[in-house]
Amino acid sequence: MSSHVPSELARASSAPTLTPTQTGTLFIIAGPAGAGKNRLMQAVTQSGLAHQVPTATTRAIRPGEAQGREHLFVSRAEFERMRADDELVEWQEIHHNLYGMHRPTLEAALNTGENVIADIDIYGAKAARAALPDQVVTVFVQTPTIADLIDRMRMRGESTASIALRLLRVGSELEFAQESDAVITNDAVEHASDKLVGIVRAVLDDGRSSAVCDPIIHYRYALHARAIPVCGGAALARRRAPEYPVVAITENEAPAQAARRALAETEALAGLPLPVPAAEAAFRAPLMIDHRRDEDGVEIVTYTYLVPLAEQTAPPEGWHWTTVTP
Repeated sequence: MSSHVPSELARASSAPTLTPTQTGTLFIIAGPAGAGKNRLMQAVTQSGLAHQVPTATTRAIRPGEAQGREHLFVSRAEFERMRADDELVEWQEIHHNLYGMHRPTLEAALNTGENVIADIDIYGAKAARAALPDQVVTVFVQTPTIADLIDRMRMRGESTASIALRLLRVGSELEFAQESDAVITNDAVEHASDKLVGIVRAVLDDGRSSAVCDPIIHYRYALHARAIPVCGGAALARRRAPEYPVVAITENEAPAQAARRALAETEALAGLPLPVPAAEAAFRAPLMIDHRRDEDGVEIVTYTYLVPLAEQTAPPEGWHWTTVTP
């Protein structure tokens, strides 16, 4: 599956080399949003094998998080100061928020021989590994299906806009599994937690080559988009399935741009002049996200957009106005 990440959504800094006195190990837990990384890390910290090192971020604190534990929650101005003062080993901008590994906190731990663990984005993981090739061990967390990612993001209160944006990165994130030192499938939290603790213990005792991995899952999924013409609480739809044309989102294409192509197909099929929006490359949040499996077992994730019409014109043959279900 190709990445759908527009270039402006993620940017990684070059990774400076840290001071050469580190003796501890940094375990980086990477994977797509919704994989359950932080929950699994808790098992490691509770075991006493490693403690969590907080990374700096400008995003809002979530329920259950604590300042200075999972992250150092800072303002954008403070983050920029950290970057200017070379206090970040690496940094990147993702989903309009800044993330970075805080150099003083990390060095203080590693220089005293402590073993630490952190949830770091794949770009940050690559930068950290380049800066600390002998101290960094990467563990990739995957879920059995893409649907699991969506469900878990919804359960933790992510908005549709946030989920839609994060799903665009899944393709590039999954590729990092091939580069990681170990891979874990989070199919059940307790089981996956035990596996992570076992990997950390094995690496500390016998080196990174001793880590036992789960097989890498090669997901079969596709991102699609559709646009629904609406007016006064009703939608213009075909009387036969599919009610609305659905198009595949191509590599590096914004979902809203794909929805524009779908709307153009609706216009051609219905023979009606529809207000097709101007081309846009930036991300725009859909109204909703649907998930299903097709007859071949491929997971289909559909981004749905509404396109307001000025009036309800008489529908052409084979089409009708139907009530929009909230």
